[in-house]
Amino acid sequence: MGNEMSVMRHLTELFVSFAIPMFFGTIGFGQTFFTEASDSLNPKYQRCSVGVAWGDYDNDGNLDIYVVNLGQANSLYKNNGRGAFRDIASDAGVDDSGDGVGCAWADFDNDGDLDLFVSNRPGPNRLYRNNGDSTFTDIADSAGLSDPSGNGESVAWADYDNDGLIDLYMVNYFQPNRLYANNGDGTFRDIADSAGVGDVGRGEGVAWADFDNDGDQDVLVVNYGGSNVLYSNNGDGTFGDITDSAGVGGIANSLGIAWGDYDNDGDLDLYVAQAGSNILYANRADGTFEDVTSIAGIGGNSWSLGTAWGDYDNDGWLDLYVANHMGEDDLYLNNTDGTFTVVTDTVGMSNPANARGCAWADYDNDGDLDLFVANHDYQFDMLYRNEGSTNHWLVVKTVGTTSNSAGIGTRLEVRAQATKMVREVSGGSGFASQNSLPVEFGLGMCTEVDTLIVKWPSGIVDSLFSVEADTTITVTEVATGVKEEDPETTSPKDCMIYDNYPDPFYLQTTIRYSLAEDSKVTLRVYNIVGQQVRMLVDEFQRSGIHRVIWDGRGKSGERVPSGIYFYRLAVEKNDGTSVRTKTMLFLH
Repeated sequence: MGNEMSVMRHLTELFVSFAIPMFFGTIGFGQTFFTEASDSLNPKYQRCSVGVAWGDYDNDGNLDIYVVNLGQANSLYKNNGRGAFRDIASDAGVDDSGDGVGCAWADFDNDGDLDLFVSNRPGPNRLYRNNGDSTFTDIADSAGLSDPSGNGESVAWADYDNDGLIDLYMVNYFQPNRLYANNGDGTFRDIADSAGVGDVGRGEGVAWADFDNDGDQDVLVVNYGGSNVLYSNNGDGTFGDITDSAGVGGIANSLGIAWGDYDNDGDLDLYVAQAGSNILYANRADGTFEDVTSIAGIGGNSWSLGTAWGDYDNDGWLDLYVANHMGEDDLYLNNTDGTFTVVTDTVGMSNPANARGCAWADYDNDGDLDLFVANHDYQFDMLYRNEGSTNHWLVVKTVGTTSNSAGIGTRLEVRAQATKMVREVSGGSGFASQNSLPVEFGLGMCTEVDTLIVKWPSGIVDSLFSVEADTTITVTEVATGVKEEDPETTSPKDCMIYDNYPDPFYLQTTIRYSLAEDSKVTLRVYNIVGQQVRMLVDEFQRSGIHRVIWDGRGKSGERVPSGIYFYRLAVEKNDGTSVRTKTMLFLH
């Protein structure tokens, strides 16, 4: 009851705050520039760098950098919090000098500090357990992750079965890929074959994402000289290969991959970096993707490897960095209309070196994204410091309790005025790399986030309202929070209303609700100022699951204006009327 009253109070505030329609600011004052800050790396090496991962290994609030160097000692750059880094890999015990490729941070043992996995080609791989005193112990052998004869490439963490234990997918080159399930006792077991994800190809990149918004992590593997493979999570410990039906297959020379909602329509889109023209796939929200590369102007024509989405100018729209092996790298500015503009040189990010991995992070805690690029062929790595803009921002750190400690796989939804942004905490993507675990949102001219919804892998949903901009917040999973049940598989114990799908929507959206008993039901749609737009249901209904489609039309059949709308379910029972309300975004 307390939670329901809190939601209703917030909805009242929303009605008031949106009495005058406002527009989400997409352009700040002045251009965003970067400063090349590689001299802050001490020492500054000329090595054959491949993968890079940001992670706060010592929990001091400053993001550190791990860099994999092929055939040379790897580096762990400790961030001193004053804009400079020092390589402490040797002292920390993580200076492996094998033929390293990929790396990614996660708290595999849920003890509150980040551990590190490093892949080698050939093995043995390394699993560095954080000792909590700025040193690490390699336990890959005893954990079952060493795989000395394997050809490890990119790696990515995810809790594929939502059991609170983080699991690991490793791509192998010309060998079966591995899905290592976490046993919860410091060991892992390879279940790739039984789970149906043991692809054998020239594996290069891997990234997890809940692309179909069903609450579990799906995984895409990209291959060089073969077809990429998209595995849909069945929710029972197995996966289905839906590559062809989803439209993301075909023989290509793919190397890197990044998921991101570039068009702010509420689902994750897909960018694939290749030797040749890259591909941008727009998620159609029906299990399929559309190749929109030519429309977006984001194909490039180089040998691309690393790729990473990040809103570098904090305007609320994801931009994209692409690291190229041949030719300069590309920074694509999101024009907010489905197209992009190359701005690499104009913002000061020219990098003609042979690049491999790249990753975004706010390393100086000033609210804007900085970038690290790993360069190969004995060239200096590049660290670009963002000089900022006048746009506002929000950084969210996640701490799981029922879910894995680092909150990897958590979905964050921000509503700021008329815009909805979706991000996920990623356990690895691009090529052999990993963006920071804290999630950064650009807010444009908005000084407040209306709603922040945190959907944990456990199914628990935490909601925060009226969050002040230009702050870094930590959200800890509340074990007593609301667990979002699937209405298709659970028996209703009360009246419940669920998130509409898709959201935002253009043509129509489906609203689902459940009734525990036969009841008199009304379902109404209201506009931002509280006026009733449409009565969708007004009748006595049987218990069970019900679905209603709204096509964005008012009571007279006219299309309503774009904007935020509320749908309100009222169920009359013997002990009074129960009311549930949610928001949705209509665009046309």
